[in-house]
Amino acid sequence: PKRINLDSLVGKIGKVKLTIPKNGIGLIEISLEGKSKTLKAKAKEPIEPLLQVKIISFENSIAIVEIV
Repeated sequence: PKRINLDSLVGKIGKVKLTIPKNGIGLIEISLEGKSKTLKAKAKEPIEPLLQVKIISFENSIAIVEIV
């Protein structure tokens, strides 16, 4: 499998798969080339599953997201 350039994912919209707790790590799912991809994610506030989020940056390969 080819390695994904994380910077190319900044700005992408995904949805929360596993709750992102405050100061913790959850999971988001994005669509990449027609396939579903799961990424670890952090946010400034807790975010519930199924809410849409936007990737604003990456920190140690963990997506930093905010609610859309």
